[in-house]
Amino acid sequence: NGGVGGAVRARFFPRERGGLGLTDAGARFHEHCLKILAAVAEAEQEMDERRGKPRGVLRMTAPAAFSELHLMDHLARFAELYPEVSLDVDYSERFVDLVREGFDVGLRITTSPPPGLVAKKLAPSSIVICASPEYLRRRGRPKHPDDLARHDCIGYAYQENGKVWDLGGGASRTSVKIVPKHRTNDNRFLRHLALRGHGLVQLPSYFVAEDLAKGRLVTVLDRFRDTSRSLFVVYPERAVRTPKVRAMVDHLSRAFSGERRWS
Repeated sequence: NGGVGGAVRARFFPRERGGLGLTDAGARFHEHCLKILAAVAEAEQEMDERRGKPRGVLRMTAPAAFSELHLMDHLARFAELYPEVSLDVDYSERFVDLVREGFDVGLRITTSPPPGLVAKKLAPSSIVICASPEYLRRRGRPKHPDDLARHDCIGYAYQENGKVWDLGGGASRTSVKIVPKHRTNDNRFLRHLALRGHGLVQLPSYFVAEDLAKGRLVTVLDRFRDTSRSLFVVYPERAVRTPKVRAMVDHLSRAFSGERRWS
């Protein structure tokens, strides 16, 4: 037989007694063909998605602590609204490279979104210093960052943040050294200690918003509050026209549109 088929058989399928076996070159050719077929299938699915309604697997990453408090219910609602979308969600505090790791959407709480991604601001956020009313009655309210030296401060044990608190933002940003009475690497335990009257803590506003609203915790040093952060939804440029990504971005925009407690 002539042509490409004959050349392929002669090159990749040598005659063997009892059947045909792949040579090393044949095995590599077969693997390459499978990759091509997979790429074609992925391209076809992407074109179908862009032309049609949201469907397929949506890979998403978000901060674990934030998600437990404010995101999971919204994602459950999304799953109800779009039953043909399968959510694959990674909850983590680590830095995730969306493009390199193949994620469609991510949430970031940051001063500036990572370069190379499309970003949409969802809500403001801030870092607050707070304590229980009982602690403040007992020890008094600090009026200036220098007063922190006379208070029980509870530090977040991550690099220097367990012993340094950053206050303010932009040109007014300043750092204050503290001597932590306690240290932990878990915001939940920081909050718990503060609620029990053990001292001052520095936490994201979204983490203690309900406690502040109900008076269980009270903020101090408000004029030194860091308001430079915001909640963003980010996604790769390639995903902009994908219905499942558009649906998630729109859903999150609606979900957090009225959120002003964190500023």
